[in-house]
Amino acid sequence: SAKLILVGDEAQLPPVNSVKSPALDLNHMKDTYHLTAFQVRLREVVRQKAESGILYEATKLRSLLELTEPQLPQLENHEDFKVIDFMDFQEHLESSISTNGIQNTLIITRSNLMANKFNDQIRIQSLWMEEEISVGDLVMITKNNYYWSEKNKSALSFIANGDVAEVVDIKREEKLHGFRFATLRIKFPDYDKIFPLEVLANLDSIHVNGPSLTSAETNKLYTDLLIEYAEENNPKRKVMIDPHFNALQLKFAYAITCHKSQGGQWDTVFIDGSGVRNMESKIEIIRWLYTAVTRAVNKVYLVNFPEEFIA
Repeated sequence: SAKLILVGDEAQLPPVNSVKSPALDLNHMKDTYHLTAFQVRLREVVRQKAESGILYEATKLRSLLELTEPQLPQLENHEDFKVIDFMDFQEHLESSISTNGIQNTLIITRSNLMANKFNDQIRIQSLWMEEEISVGDLVMITKNNYYWSEKNKSALSFIANGDVAEVVDIKREEKLHGFRFATLRIKFPDYDKIFPLEVLANLDSIHVNGPSLTSAETNKLYTDLLIEYAEENNPKRKVMIDPHFNALQLKFAYAITCHKSQGGQWDTVFIDGSGVRNMESKIEIIRWLYTAVTRAVNKVYLVNFPEEFIA
């Protein structure tokens, strides 16, 4: 018989379009899958120091979820947890990049649209990158991809949605069927034993305001390629193994949504509070903030937060 261990934090954001995390619901797992199951709770924090303001605020947020009537959080300033004015944002951001490196600095925001705006700002004002994509850029994969790990005969079984990669070479760019592509060599900082992979990336995926290309865009590319292969044997099969159809979808990884940040940690995290008022419920606000705050190891900066969230 096999044993399965599921690990997670029930106070964090649940999966997209879900109210709670089914995998962390003991009764759901028992009733749905007829399992013999039990749960334990780990209580010792190892990411932050015991006296950390980050830990203090995260604990406050978690406790709000236990109230019968959840309340809006009242966030306080600490040495490692600060509310800053947007006018001071760029200065603090560049200080973190200089001290910790861009790999250990992150902006968490509410939407892909805002993430795109922050990414553009960081690349131009802080990293001096004016090309659409440059050597040294950090990118986040936005859709699971099995094609390029197999194509490169990589030890990496697949390239996962949420993986962060660094661009180490740009070989060429091309246009096809209304889409723009680039052949890149990328490496994965989290997998230091994995050799760089040569991949084809869809450059249009960088700029979309959703998490990845829409179904309509993917279907358009599929249809155009199907016409291109119409005279060949098994054209549908040809499309499914076409490198352009399997092009890697990615976004820049300097500013990302809270869901995309789950599972990761960074030295310094800037949390953008614009749009927090628009969340559906206080529970969602608390989970979103808790998830964002607990991504940081040493420093949290709150920017663009409404006054009613600040003590």
